[in-house]
Amino acid sequence: MKKEDLRVKRTRKLLFDSLIRLLNKPGMTFEGVTVQQICEDAMVHRSTFYSHYTDKYDLFIVELGRLDDRLDEADRVMRLKKPFTMMQKLDYLEELEHVFLANQNDVYLANRLQQSFKKNIERDLTLLSAEADKLDVPLDMYAEFHSGTIAMLHMWWLRQDKAYTAEEMDGYFERLMG
Repeated sequence: MKKEDLRVKRTRKLLFDSLIRLLNKPGMTFEGVTVQQICEDAMVHRSTFYSHYTDKYDLFIVELGRLDDRLDEADRVMRLKKPFTMMQKLDYLEELEHVFLANQNDVYLANRLQQSFKKNIERDLTLLSAEADKLDVPLDMYAEFHSGTIAMLHMWWLRQDKAYTAEEMDGYFERLMG
């Protein structure tokens, strides 16, 4: 596998950090942030932004995926079985949770995140073939249900100010998934 140029990694990190920083300003929503603001904050030219991403949503989803790429097999199993405990290990956790809460009515963002989560679950199950072999339904159907359930429960949990521990949520999730 070819290593990514360090300048490219730095640029991607600057842009993602800028987006997260802007989205964590009081009253700022995803819809309100512009590519121009992201670029100015990151001190990166717009043409550079567009050489890496199609839009701000693409930046967010692609870079969340890069965080996901660092997971090993044990992490992937944990994400399937204990997703709330696993979420607590995310980089940018507090900032991301703020973004999710502040943008909970952004249907386009929610759909993009849902599709990204679904792809992650499908990839996890494919990489962990023993887990995939246990399924009684098609893989894509399971991934859709699993990722949708996690997304909805996670938003519910955040709206409840995390009134339950991650471990308790994992227990409820396991019971709900049957």
